[in-house]
Amino acid sequence: MLRRMADREQLGSDSRNAHRFSPREKSVGILAPGHHDPVRALFGRPRGRLAGLAWCLLGACSPAEDSPSGQTSDQATGSEDRPPNVVLILVDDLGLEALNAYGGTSYQTPAIDRLAATGMVFEHCFATPSCTASRVQLLTGQYPFRTGWDRLQGDRPPDDRTLDVGLPSVGRALKSRGYATAIAGKWHLAHFSQAPNHVTEMGFDEHCVWTHKLAPDSPIPRRYWKPSIWQNGKFHRRSQKDAVYGPEVFTEFLSDFIQRHRDQPFFAFYSMCLVHRPYVATPDDVGELRTARVEETPVKKGEAVPQQLARFGSNVACMDRLVGHLIRRLQELDLIDNTVILFTSDNGTDARLESRMGSRIIAGGKTQMNDRGAAVPLIVSWQGKVAAGSRNATFVDFTDFLPTLVEVSGGDPGPLNGDGTSFLPVLQGRAEEHRETIYVEEAGRWFVRGSSHALDHTGQLFDVSDRFAWKPVSESPSNESIRAVLSAQLESVRSRE
Repeated sequence: MLRRMADREQLGSDSRNAHRFSPREKSVGILAPGHHDPVRALFGRPRGRLAGLAWCLLGACSPAEDSPSGQTSDQATGSEDRPPNVVLILVDDLGLEALNAYGGTSYQTPAIDRLAATGMVFEHCFATPSCTASRVQLLTGQYPFRTGWDRLQGDRPPDDRTLDVGLPSVGRALKSRGYATAIAGKWHLAHFSQAPNHVTEMGFDEHCVWTHKLAPDSPIPRRYWKPSIWQNGKFHRRSQKDAVYGPEVFTEFLSDFIQRHRDQPFFAFYSMCLVHRPYVATPDDVGELRTARVEETPVKKGEAVPQQLARFGSNVACMDRLVGHLIRRLQELDLIDNTVILFTSDNGTDARLESRMGSRIIAGGKTQMNDRGAAVPLIVSWQGKVAAGSRNATFVDFTDFLPTLVEVSGGDPGPLNGDGTSFLPVLQGRAEEHRETIYVEEAGRWFVRGSSHALDHTGQLFDVSDRFAWKPVSESPSNESIRAVLSAQLESVRSRE
């Protein structure tokens, strides 16, 4: 093993193995003296040594073995006027209250803070309250009532459901535009024992994803330490090592993908497993937080809030570090100027957690039909195209991502015939407003929301002026007119062909 490690160290000049990140690398930038690039000034020069070494020794970073596309940057034909690269980061179970950019004060997220400082923060982006429905909506650009995916995979029999590959797909759409495409992290849309090539069929050239369940009747395997990974159509047994931390594997997989495709447009979709429970120790933890490193047991129902927050906070910090590493990788390869970075989450924070926004305590709202469950962060950075440090209060939802990215790539989003519309004009400052209302659906429940009120599936009208504490309102003539407007918006969504 020592000889093999020494041999790997000698490969430092090989582009596939250079600049791996250290498990302890922190997402704190260092400003180079005299350097005036606004993004580099915020994130610092890329740094790090050859790391992730145990994983590379397992062969996971070898494109010759694991990349079905077989294309490297040497084979690409990049040009100065090529369309921008796209990096989409989807965090698991992270509500607005957890981020400083939205007023959160419980956790330190320096990399995400710097991303917000270089781009646009959307104050009203909506997914659904649960992960599977949100992921399908983002991928297809369609609401759950069209796709049939309105709840968690396995919550309704049969449990062998596989997302129909005939549906639209953001991966397929960008691949058709000449993009190299890859996804790493969480898939959650098929059982790989039954559909081993599902990710590829949805338009991704390469993938390295947590298996969730290999088969409908199998237990849910680990996603963090000693992870269960499905890579490019096969089970990756070499990940079954105690020292292997899944989120670092996924980050390195995408870093390697970006390196190899740096001379052509690429779409890198980081569908993170973090910060979903169980809240186990990360490679960064010390002291008591190192407990439960291998055992992935969920937070116990009666566990004290401080203990939950301690482990959750360390997972947030690790997530932020990995986001920062991926962004520094773009800087290192001089790709940051021509890359659109989108950061979002699939739903609100676990309902058993509480976070602070100044003096106010906000409970997580995952699965709840309100802003705490369905409102998610959206930060978009695109140097020279999106105003740095800007904020926008217009409504955006997950059906809008597919048409937006198609238009970003230079395509026409019109023929997609989905439920979303491109918000690229908002990003570029050509429009202030995008949607007047938002429609959210999950597991037979729904709400339609405007700027001041929301109407839900029970017929209840809510005052949403405090987005974290919706208040039911009584019947009145003025409220009836509001109800009529929201009902008309609901009918417009439901009747659209």
